[in-house]
Amino acid sequence: HSLLNEIDGLEKPALEQLAKWIFLKLDILLDGLICVEVRRESCGEKARVKK
Repeated sequence: HSLLNEIDGLEKPALEQLAKWIFLKLDILLDGLICVEVRRESCGEKARVKK
């Protein structure tokens, strides 16, 4: 268990930063990754990162 702001690269875990961080981590593992979208359903926010 960790808080997001305790993870390297997520010191300021805004939705856009979280989407970018996830994309960079998954892009190494998943050939052909095109997009990552993170949603905060409770307030209707979302952030998308594309290649």
